[in-house]
Amino acid sequence: MADDSEVFVNSKISCVSSKCVDEIISAVNDETRKIISKNVDWTDEQKERLRQRFTEIYANAFNVNIQIDYQSNSEAATDELEPINLDRRNYVNTTLLPALDQVIKRTTRSRKHCPLLCTQYLCREGKAEKKFLLYHVCYYPVCPNGKQQVEKGHVS
Repeated sequence: MADDSEVFVNSKISCVSSKCVDEIISAVNDETRKIISKNVDWTDEQKERLRQRFTEIYANAFNVNIQIDYQSNSEAATDELEPINLDRRNYVNTTLLPALDQVIKRTTRSRKHCPLLCTQYLCREGKAEKKFLLYHVCYYPVCPNGKQQVEKGHVS
């Protein structure tokens, strides 16, 4: 019997995401706030102190006893759950990206020669386009009257 209680005390709860843990903590805190606010014998100052103390103790107990993806709660903190800063995103999209684009254009215009990687890429693209056009000319000959028939609405 003592072995069972030791296993229960030393075991940790495993969760998949920290978002679920945060939702559970907030739900428990909301319920305790409701219970504390119902008590009329305490002053507002005592109620607030009890809420803060319970929140600290409960959050600390959760952080110690919960594992997220087999890691402790502090190790499993990820940036994907942080809120997105919309002001920063708008600043980057409206101000920084156009400015960066202009700087790149000015730099490439002032060059005397095209960089090697760009030259190789353009060469490959040109060869592929030439191969494509040769294929279409060989297998799909253009009829001299075809363009006129398409313009009239007749397709042969």
